[in-house]
Amino acid sequence: MRPVWYMLQLAAAGITLFMHLILALWQGGDLVHIGDWKEQTVFTPQGEDYPYLADRLLYAAKNYPMTPIVIVVCSVYTGCVLLAALRWLESERSREPAPSAWDSDAGLPWEDSWPGRP
Repeated sequence: MRPVWYMLQLAAAGITLFMHLILALWQGGDLVHIGDWKEQTVFTPQGEDYPYLADRLLYAAKNYPMTPIVIVVCSVYTGCVLLAALRWLESERSREPAPSAWDSDAGLPWEDSWPGRP
């Protein structure tokens, strides 16, 4: 049940992260509608016709602060869930497997009638 819970959390955080990244890029696209956008960019060289992705994300962070906050929170949450899932997986691997009929020396029930068991 625990792996399913981890997968649901990762899916929800991943979808939220993806949607807010797209939203931030859409919000940052407003940068080109400003007349002096080339003076407000940090990463885009002065000769470019369109701002770089990093400049659009910075513009979105400056003018729409909730979207980058959600992106950071979702990223940290995704990392924490991945770390917890990996720790759980490691603890499951280190457990000794339950004994089974295949590992015992008693043999299997249908082997009793076989002649010449070593």
